[in-house]
Amino acid sequence: GTYAMISAAILIFAYLSYTGTTEAKNAAERGKAEWEEQKRKFRELRTEIVEKWDDIEKTAESVKEGFKRGERRK
Repeated sequence: GTYAMISAAILIFAYLSYTGTTEAKNAAERGKAEWEEQKRKFRELRTEIVEKWDDIEKTAESVKEGFKRGERRK
């Protein structure tokens, strides 16, 4: 996963510095910018999921507490 991506990135940048063509460098910069954008979106999504999960856990917890209180009343 991560190791393969890092290796690929190293190979790509090594190749680009070797060829030195501006077109290839521009493409690499665009690719890098897109990659950063995807990473940012993923981080935001992950944060959102974690927050929603916390909400779900809190709701489940309060529902359980509600049931416990209901049981005690009987």
